[in-house]
Amino acid sequence: MCALSQAQETRKAPARAPATFDQIAKRANQAREADRLGEAIDLYQQGLRMRPNWAEGWWNLGTIFYDQDRYTEGRDAFRHVVALDPKNAAASGLLGLCEFQTREYQRSLVDLQRARLLGMPRGQQVTSVVRYHAAILMTRFEQFEVAYDILREFAAEGDESPNVIEAFGLNILR
Repeated sequence: MCALSQAQETRKAPARAPATFDQIAKRANQAREADRLGEAIDLYQQGLRMRPNWAEGWWNLGTIFYDQDRYTEGRDAFRHVVALDPKNAAASGLLGLCEFQTREYQRSLVDLQRARLLGMPRGQQVTSVVRYHAAILMTRFEQFEVAYDILREFAAEGDESPNVIEAFGLNILR
């Protein structure tokens, strides 16, 4: 192609202005809602490079990673959320669950307990999961009475799932 043709070609395609943070955030949310999670991850990461203190972006990125069983990446994202919003019980809970999966049990217990103290929302599945893992870790760290009290909450709700029964058994057998 000659230099003149290249110049004409360049004039035909207007140069795109770089996307603004708001545009990227909107596209990331749209991709997440449309279940285009790979695209959403890329867009959230791009937005977070532009605005590292974007708590909602870290939260959404963390939940995508958690749902995909990518616990190390989820842990890192939730650590950002907790650093930006230390009173976010759900973020502390999900951080603790990610740490449990990455076998960081001591840190996991600290974060799960923080989530419980901050007040996890009642009636949500993640609340039960946080409570269950806290009880398992308390038993592991020989805090049997505290673990038993947590497990009694499941009994009071009528939860007789095999996991809860097993957790009671491990706790009672010490």
